[in-house]
Amino acid sequence: MKPIFTYKLPEELVFENPGGDERHFPDEAVLLALANLARLGLITGTMVLDGSVIYDKILPTRLGYNFILACTATRKGDPTRSRS
Repeated sequence: MKPIFTYKLPEELVFENPGGDERHFPDEAVLLALANLARLGLITGTMVLDGSVIYDKILPTRLGYNFILACTATRKGDPTRSRS
């Protein structure tokens, strides 16, 4: 799975590096939500040299990928849910 660059979340998913050496980040509320998803084991961030993790780009874990599949699965007979 490709990394997701987070600087335009939640409005847009970006799979291409915005370019340059500068890191781009979303606002504080989105960073808090990403940290919580990482705490639950659903995504991983970028580990930096000092051992901390930043969320300029993320990758879903295997658990996270299966969580996405479970949340987007179509239930038979339920027209309000569709698989995208």
